[in-house]
Amino acid sequence: MYTFQEHPLPSVGRFERRQAGHLYDPFTAIEQSAHQALHLKSMFKSQPRKRRRLLNLAQQTAIISLFCGVMQAYSTGPDPRYSGAPGDNAGACTSCHQGQALNTGKGSVKILLSSSNSYSPGVKQHITVQVTDPQQRRWGFQMSARLKSNRANGQAGDFSPSDGFTQVLCDNFKPKPCTADALVQFIEHTSAGTRFGTSGGVAYEFDWTPPATDSGNVVFYVAANAANGDGNLTGDHIYTSSLEITSSQPTTPPVTIPATKYAQHNLVSDVAGLADQTDANMINPWGIALNATGPFGSPTVAPAKAACTTGPANRFQPPAKSS
Repeated sequence: MYTFQEHPLPSVGRFERRQAGHLYDPFTAIEQSAHQALHLKSMFKSQPRKRRRLLNLAQQTAIISLFCGVMQAYSTGPDPRYSGAPGDNAGACTSCHQGQALNTGKGSVKILLSSSNSYSPGVKQHITVQVTDPQQRRWGFQMSARLKSNRANGQAGDFSPSDGFTQVLCDNFKPKPCTADALVQFIEHTSAGTRFGTSGGVAYEFDWTPPATDSGNVVFYVAANAANGDGNLTGDHIYTSSLEITSSQPTTPPVTIPATKYAQHNLVSDVAGLADQTDANMINPWGIALNATGPFGSPTVAPAKAACTTGPANRFQPPAKSS
């Protein structure tokens, strides 16, 4: 929702803008204009109907002029929520800019990362937004980064301008740092970033620092305006795009080892002291089996020499159960 003017005017909803060296409050301006219109109406209230009709026309013209001025204020960057993300304005910038339907022009907008489409938690990377259109000559954009788990309001990481062509705006229309109730950030063009007269396209470069810990997939959303630079709301081409990236260090769920459900008790061994019974003839025991002379036996490679397979019945009585 932004157009380009050589001398931008304030916009409704935008945080304080500077005009002629002073802070300008758009809501106060609208209120003053309304009071002026009411004052004019009272002056002409007793006049003939024809004059009152002229007054009504003048009022309508003044109001239309005021709000057109308000709408033509975005060469300094759009308001929040025009990046094309879920929870943002559904039409992106086409809600104001007219001429062609969304993404039907001869150009495009692309999101280019300095690395592959992944992020390392807390490691800054450089991002380029490339806007092209062979027919246009003035440019703008807005981009946001959202957690895939919360695409409407989940801010992912932190944007930082790297030159005078971009700036960061919070969800409450104010610049960084963003408050807890307005965490979503929008990086967008500045007035200098429109680069009026540049044909074919431009690139916006800035930095993005991912969340400090793995936060799952992140989705970038961007809307761009390829404008014809005539100062009107028609003839501009709006493009949108998105890019989903993954964490290069995904969180691995911890391996849970269940508590031991059994207790080991050595019945017999050929090593003295290692079990209840010592049998020097034991060779390669491989389990427990029943035998004719006792409740348990331990089969071996040479069972004839293994006392455990033929010994007294009480030799392999199972140990008492622990409480």
